[in-house]
Amino acid sequence: MATHHLYRWIIIDPASGRTHTTRYRMSEADAKAVDPQAKRLEGSLEVRHVPDDPEALSTSAWQRGTRRQP
Repeated sequence: MATHHLYRWIIIDPASGRTHTTRYRMSEADAKAVDPQAKRLEGSLEVRHVPDDPEALSTSAWQRGTRRQP
């Protein structure tokens, strides 16, 4: 199971040059792609645990009763 740490970020808008806080949480890699000097907004951490098996995210496997048990 993968763990993702997501934050809101303070970034500089490349078009206007003004700083603003992102509306949505994103990973550090995504934030740095937008603004290499992005700073995370402390207190905005959200940890998501994502299963490695893509079938675990599918409701159709659950409905068919074919989901593997861990």
